[in-house]
Amino acid sequence: MASWGPGRADITEDDDEDPVAIPDLWQLRDQTALTQAATLRHRSIGDDAPLALAIRQETQILHANRERSRPPRELAWALAMYLYSLEPPAHATIVADASITRGRTIFERDCTSCHSDPNGAGPPIAAADIGTDPALANGSSRGTGLYRPAPLTAVRDAAPYLHHGVVPTLEDLLGPARLRPTYTRGAHGPGPIAGHSFGTELAPSARADLIAYLHTR
Repeated sequence: MASWGPGRADITEDDDEDPVAIPDLWQLRDQTALTQAATLRHRSIGDDAPLALAIRQETQILHANRERSRPPRELAWALAMYLYSLEPPAHATIVADASITRGRTIFERDCTSCHSDPNGAGPPIAAADIGTDPALANGSSRGTGLYRPAPLTAVRDAAPYLHHGVVPTLEDLLGPARLRPTYTRGAHGPGPIAGHSFGTELAPSARADLIAYLHTR
């Protein structure tokens, strides 16, 4: 586990090592899927909104207790409602400028086809289309062939990036250097980090504008 790095966990029940970055929990109510590989659908409908999350909480408590006892279902429900209540830290005051306005335009043009939900996530996407490490998506335990687009609430502070937490900054994520053999900043050592090429083709000035906008989310 030490080799995975901090903030990562393997939640699958197979013998593979599929560690993922533990995601932030802001705006969880708006998530359409509860796991990185979109194994659990999450519907927010009326009074039953937390049901899928509560069931997930109950299952996690059962497994953590090695299935020796079942927690009161009121506890799982209360945990789900607590997670729904979490609010991201307030942004420092950000003065809108031309760079942020340009970045919003780029985001709406190039990014909302995937990051379409209120929290910046979106419907699951085929792992092959994203091009990142497919081990989790195709795992024998909970593989779906899919990945959930990452939520973008407080994304400035959500590093490391990608589902397996290997990219250190937004600048690295959206920069072309990450895709080259000479890249050395990845969490798993030197070498390129494939996938999510969206943004890497932008001109440096446009990329800086997009990052300036993302810092406001």
